[in-house]
Amino acid sequence: MELISSKEVRVNQREMVEAIISLVFKKKPDLRPSGIDQSEMLPQVNFGFDFKNGFNAVVTLESKREEVTKP
Repeated sequence: MELISSKEVRVNQREMVEAIISLVFKKKPDLRPSGIDQSEMLPQVNFGFDFKNGFNAVVTLESKREEVTKP
């Protein structure tokens, strides 16, 4: 006879994003936005999966947009 019991913890995407951002700022506190400059972009997390590396998350802390016109 075999008795198996387990516990599950469900985590939604928002909780994963918060945990990943917290981990990034714990490892690199100098990258944390100051909160003073309203033009600072909030960190964004994009999730992906590939067969070689598995599940991954890309954290974008800063993004610059420039308008380019051709002469």
